[in-house]
Amino acid sequence: MQLIKQVLLDIIKEIKWVLIYGIITTIVIMAFILIGSSYNAVASKSEAIDRFLNHNITMAKIRSVGLHNDSKAEQERINTKLVESLDNYYKYVFSEDGNAGTYVVLSGRNGYQQVILLLGAYSNLTPFDEEQIDGVTFAVSYDQKNNSNSTITIKGNDYPLHIAPKGMSIYHPLSFLPPNSELLNSTLFVFSHDYETIQKLFPRTEYPELGESIFLERIILAEPNNMDLLRLRNVVVGNTGDYVSFQSTKDFISSVSSSGTRTHKTYLLFYVSALTALIVSMLLNIYNIMNRRIPDYIIHHLFGASKTSIYVRMFVFALAYHIIPVLGSVLMLRLNRMLSPVNIFMILTIVFGSIFFVTELAYMKFQVMFEQGLRGE
Repeated sequence: MQLIKQVLLDIIKEIKWVLIYGIITTIVIMAFILIGSSYNAVASKSEAIDRFLNHNITMAKIRSVGLHNDSKAEQERINTKLVESLDNYYKYVFSEDGNAGTYVVLSGRNGYQQVILLLGAYSNLTPFDEEQIDGVTFAVSYDQKNNSNSTITIKGNDYPLHIAPKGMSIYHPLSFLPPNSELLNSTLFVFSHDYETIQKLFPRTEYPELGESIFLERIILAEPNNMDLLRLRNVVVGNTGDYVSFQSTKDFISSVSSSGTRTHKTYLLFYVSALTALIVSMLLNIYNIMNRRIPDYIIHHLFGASKTSIYVRMFVFALAYHIIPVLGSVLMLRLNRMLSPVNIFMILTIVFGSIFFVTELAYMKFQVMFEQGLRGE
């Protein structure tokens, strides 16, 4: 009880610094967490881009014919009676022998927030790497791992139900769904290299949103040759009359991110350097405050207080200094929907690491000054 009173008196004497330190430390902790989250998102996107680059992915951009006069001439050149139908095209290119891929999002289906169909080459472009069985594989998002069964029944057939990895993400050069995105919560992922199987499991009579054209919205080609590009262009122009252009992932990344990458690295270096300097300054500040109180600790030790109690008093004082940062950080995380065991662990690690470090330094100074009989003063 006496120890608590002593710590409270110490805190009251330094109340102004406690408040300032608390507010600034809260900001620093949150900055580190946000930088960590930003890095994770960037790292995840970088991995997804690498998968696209390794598979030499080319994306098809499909636009209305009204925007491109050259598509009108191309449409007139193509004999629509000889054009391959979209369904026949999908059956080949979304198969094991094909090299095209796409993904389609079905909202509010099968008891999930959404069902995402990843067909053909796209089924190999995510962090999920389970082998496909019977032409199709089902997996639920990581947040459903404790609420899902080991199998799923679709059209009277039972299929194994896997758990997607925690770092599951879906990348397209024009959009990115990062890991832990709420848009990927409560999601059923369907991976398949068999378009006919998908037609049987998700027939258009029950899923009218699965029209032929929807599979073109995010279509990509893996290691395409000129014939692959020409075939897709002919199929799209002949069936929809829309204009098709192509761009490789390498060219797309080069055109949009070269300067942005340098800027991001510069900003990141500045943020980390500034935060490191600020943390060092704050630790020096709290050490100096404890250092000013060492004469009081020595006097209490001379009047019978043990070295253990002095150390505990220092530690509790430093711990009390961090109450505001911890509570403030938890509040900020909750308001930003980032409160998770991992982030809480990060906060506690930073806080207790700082406390032990400063307490050890101050206690070593206390021992040196006590043994010197205050000659250092």
